[in-house]
Amino acid sequence: MMCRSCLRPGAKPISALVLASVLGPLAMAAPAAPETRVEPAIDAGAFDGPAASAPVITDNVRARLLAERGGVEPGGTLDLALVLDIRPRWHTYWRNPGDSGEPPRIDWTLPDGVTAGPIRWPLPAPIPVGPLVNYGYSDRAVHLVEIRVPADWPAREPLPVRAEADWLVCEEACIPEQGGFSLTLSTDPVGAASPSAEVRRLFADARAELPQAGLVAASLARGSDALRLRVPAAALPASIDDAHFFPDAWGLVNHAAPQRWRREAGADGGDLLLALTPGDAAGSVHATGLLKVTSADAAVGLRLDATAAAAPGETGPGAASVSSAASSAASAGAQDLGLPLALTFALLGGLVLNLMPCVFPVLAIKALGLAAQGGARFSARALHGLAYAAGVIVFFLALGLLLLALRAGGAAVGWGFQLQSPLFVTLMAYLFVVLGMSLAGALTLGTGLMGIGQGMDQGMGG
Repeated sequence: MMCRSCLRPGAKPISALVLASVLGPLAMAAPAAPETRVEPAIDAGAFDGPAASAPVITDNVRARLLAERGGVEPGGTLDLALVLDIRPRWHTYWRNPGDSGEPPRIDWTLPDGVTAGPIRWPLPAPIPVGPLVNYGYSDRAVHLVEIRVPADWPAREPLPVRAEADWLVCEEACIPEQGGFSLTLSTDPVGAASPSAEVRRLFADARAELPQAGLVAASLARGSDALRLRVPAAALPASIDDAHFFPDAWGLVNHAAPQRWRREAGADGGDLLLALTPGDAAGSVHATGLLKVTSADAAVGLRLDATAAAAPGETGPGAASVSSAASSAASAGAQDLGLPLALTFALLGGLVLNLMPCVFPVLAIKALGLAAQGGARFSARALHGLAYAAGVIVFFLALGLLLLALRAGGAAVGWGFQLQSPLFVTLMAYLFVVLGMSLAGALTLGTGLMGIGQGMDQGMGG
């Protein structure tokens, strides 16, 4: 029920506004129960053994480095898997993360002569996040990497493997996380432990999620407002329920735009045609990527190469091709903005940020302070402005150094991470209520400091 005495006759409108502003956060926060954090689903003991690292457990991911077998012979190869079990409703990223995000990275520390190949990425899924679409994984992501042992490795000498991995995990906010992993592999073909059924199943499922080997030659017709991707029928399964194209590079297509597809009539099922919306760099990046085709049986991934693409304005499959070298040079130019252009965009971004509701009131207070100095000498005003600018720059440098130090110490923090704390958000809400009351004239800030200054003035005058 509403408190009628709080809105007594003759009360100023600002009183009701202030009361609602102060009590609003309490009304929203009081009945809310503490959030129940759902741990990422994983059988903690399913992958234990000599061919598994200790798990790295964060708030959002449980990560582990696994070997397919307990050992590897000199001159042989072995698959390792970085397994990320992800908190429900959160996701990690594919090699091209889409509109935002960052793919996982692995930094290996291996003995001399032992090499690790690139990450073999499983088939991603489009993940809508507001108006954006990202490419990545939910629930579990298994990243396979092949290591190769030289033939002259001493037989029966254990092989130490260490890795440092970084990944970005997101729901609406994103948290950068990292972990260190180590395991020791046997090189004794007789003494190596056999993998468990769970490990064998995990690696079999991971390989089933990989794209098919080889490249499929496709064609891409570039129009002014549309791209038409054609995939030959010989590379496609007999029936298709859905199809989605994931470009290798950002800018080829608009990730958030719908992808319409159809199959031409033909005895062999016909070619697949996809209508795509061009991205911001559609004319300069390589036309390569992954086509994920879903049917009743399973999902199939096809690596596409459409660099022999149609020239702008041409729509036929036999249109003139774009030079691969020219495309590579244009792609390199598009990816390297250069320092002057990057600084210009940073300045524009800062100007837009200053109009945000969380920034503009603070700037308004500063603008009022500068306006109050209209009668001061120019040198005093210039010194005041320089001191203000220096204070802002020094503060953000200190904040950046603090974040780097925390991350170097293993803390999973990044820009905006504090906004995930209910306590911090509540305190910020009250701070802006107080600032709003001050700007509205309902509250005067700084009277105590002014009283101290006045007392010192009088003492010096006396």
